Amino acid sequence: MAEPITLLINRTDITPYAQVALHSRDEAMLQPHILAAQNVDVKPALGEVLYTDMVANSLQEKYRLLLDGGSYTNDNSEVITFQGLKAALACFTYARYMLSKNAVDTPFGMVSKTNEYSVQTDTKLLLSIASDKRSEGSAYLNECLNYIRLKENLFPLFVRGGSAIKSIHKLNSASRI
Repeated sequence: MAEPITLLINRTDITPYAQVALHSRDEAMLQPHILAAQNVDVKPALGEVLYTDMVANSLQEKYRLLLDGGSYTNDNSEVITFQGLKAALACFTYARYMLSKNAVDTPFGMVSKTNEYSVQTDTKLLLSIASDKRSEGSAYLNECLNYIRLKENLFPLFVRGGSAIKSIHKLNSASRI
């Protein structure tokens, strides 16, 4: 039997980083994008084992700080602040959501919602907004990875080098969602 799906963020976590329209179905519409952001954007960067442990133990103090962000002292006794994985997930989720929110799946196929008082947003503009949000999410994710690398004693499940660096490179060079 499959494990229940744990979403690390919700609509409320996204609103400080992006404008999400008030609509009764938004939460349900966001969930697939949140899950994709977790599994495609964040999980490869953290590594399967660390990611799985974080999801299972997200209430532990070390994971609360990683998820919510905060501050820590680096090796030079400087205080460093970072936004946390929720910020990265919010940006990655919003980038995915932006590219799909104008299309609605109906029994008659995919349709674009319009009315007499609105104009469809240009696809190039949507791609630009999504790309900007992905870049912002990558920056927040990099802050988190820097924290993990500095506090490797707290995160022994993180594999230094390997897939995490390759994943970040892919995130930063991705042109599509």
